[in-house]
Amino acid sequence: MLKLVAEESGASGDDQYRQALVLERLLCDALSQLGDGGYGRAAADLFGVGPLTKGRLLKDRRRFAADQLGVLPSTFRRNYEPIILRDLAVEVWRMVRST
Repeated sequence: MLKLVAEESGASGDDQYRQALVLERLLCDALSQLGDGGYGRAAADLFGVGPLTKGRLLKDRRRFAADQLGVLPSTFRRNYEPIILRDLAVEVWRMVRST
């Protein structure tokens, strides 16, 4: 994903740190496009965007995300996480293609 985003956004080259920063900005912007409802908050929690989930382990972020949707973490991981990842990838792709 980093290589694709870097090539499409003009952040290509040897500077992987710059590429990572571009990707981080795109991911945060894409997360905000998912909305402020439970789904959007769950996505933000999954990616550790926010004061309660930043710096936490993935298992803990999944638990927070599952709480946003009122499901068990295992149910979230199997049924909701793949959809969130797909929707987030679509948002990133839309942003990259529009630049």
